Amino acid sequence: DVQKIYSRKIPIYFTLGELQKPYQIFQDVFIKSNSVLTSGILNRKKKSIDDEIGQIANMKRSNKEQVELQEKDLKLSSDEAESLQRLSDKGLVSVQEAKNSLSKYYLKKQSLEQLKGSEVNFDITAIQKRQEFAETDKKIEELKMEVLQSIFLMKNEILLWKQKYLAIAPIDGYVHFSSVLEKNQLLNTGESILTISPKSEEYYGEIWLGQHNLGKVKKGQRVVVKMDSYPYQEYGTIEGRID
Repeated sequence: DVQKIYSRKIPIYFTLGELQKPYQIFQDVFIKSNSVLTSGILNRKKKSIDDEIGQIANMKRSNKEQVELQEKDLKLSSDEAESLQRLSDKGLVSVQEAKNSLSKYYLKKQSLEQLKGSEVNFDITAIQKRQEFAETDKKIEELKMEVLQSIFLMKNEILLWKQKYLAIAPIDGYVHFSSVLEKNQLLNTGESILTISPKSEEYYGEIWLGQHNLGKVKKGQRVVVKMDSYPYQEYGTIEGRID
């Protein structure tokens, strides 16, 4: 969890040798992303954009209601203009009155088309805002990913450094150097430089048995160990138990 990372205060190092560069990368990414993500700037921006999208949706609904009302009004205006034109043709009303009615119809029709155009603009603006919201969300995820990648890079460099410079014992025990070593002495890859004897006085041994003898072996059975380097006739044997 990236938030747990930001809850910790990272130390400042300047003398890490080969590890200075990956640590510096992590430190720079951490400071940059921490200042942005923990301040909540991007989350507040997302909230603001989301509010704007809601406002656009409300304006679009209001615009749609106005379109429906004006469509009804335009129908009435059209009927009135047609009626006055028929009366004008019969000489019952003046030609000017019929023209005025038709002019009102065209003005209302123009206003209606503008409202319908506004609906398209609302859709375009909403798409742009949703894109802006997605880009802000993507920016947050990118900052988090940068932090994690810098950590993985640093951990990998530390692992490589350990493999290159450290001799890690697989068990606890006492170190016995194979030869005298001096400070800053160069060593060859794969060179044997020391052995480790266990702290415990107990020893574990393995023996290979033929298949025909397996039926005679039982847990807890007494074992007599004879050392090739120490003739048992002279030094005796060691007793053990099958574990």
